[in-house]
Amino acid sequence: MINLTGTTISYIFNTSTFLQAIRKIRELAPSGWYFYIDAQNKLHFKKKNTVADHTLIIGKHLTSVKPEKRLENVKNVVLFVGNGVYKEYVRAGSITDYGRRVEVIQDKRVTQEATADIMADTFLDDHETVEIRTNVRVIDNNIISNGLGYNIETIKPGDTVQIKGFGSNYPESLWDVGIWNVTAWNYSISYATGTIMQIVSIKYTPDYVDLEITSKPVPVNNRIEDIYRNLEDYINKDNPSVPTS
Repeated sequence: MINLTGTTISYIFNTSTFLQAIRKIRELAPSGWYFYIDAQNKLHFKKKNTVADHTLIIGKHLTSVKPEKRLENVKNVVLFVGNGVYKEYVRAGSITDYGRRVEVIQDKRVTQEATADIMADTFLDDHETVEIRTNVRVIDNNIISNGLGYNIETIKPGDTVQIKGFGSNYPESLWDVGIWNVTAWNYSISYATGTIMQIVSIKYTPDYVDLEITSKPVPVNNRIEDIYRNLEDYINKDNPSVPTS
């Protein structure tokens, strides 16, 4: 299942594997898009749902919740180095909140500034605020009575989750507001998970599933893979479209 993003981008693929191409397409897509491959080896590429696919309640569906806030991945300045493209992108509000945090993106296959704009904007949309990452355990409703538990077979990678049950007097977190003493960074972590988050990993057992959920989009790859792929792209960028025999 592959949905259309609604954007048009120019990019040259040369000597790339299928997985490398899919990961690059994710980088070229707007913020909030993700992909996964299901048990039938079918590719799913879609936009993150803005409402919760699953509402999980502590004490009814969940037996453990372990949230944490992560500042280390915040980036608010991008220096983009392409083929004839060298441009800086800045998010001033994030710099005010967290200080200047720079990321250098190098991709010599990018020859148009418009493509660099989309890639840099998507990256900054994904990284300009702090991340909440939470591990939860969901009990299967087949092994428990009295309306407790959850239908864990309905939970899929990329689905969105909202956790409730910490207490009714807590306000919902305001992750889109960067005002001192107002933003979610200043809130108690016990109700920061009221934000709608996305499932990045699922560990199945017969009686429960362990979920890792995050307030940020699903990560595509780690930094070492990025460096290796960018080097490989640069080496192969001028290869002929068809190898000789």
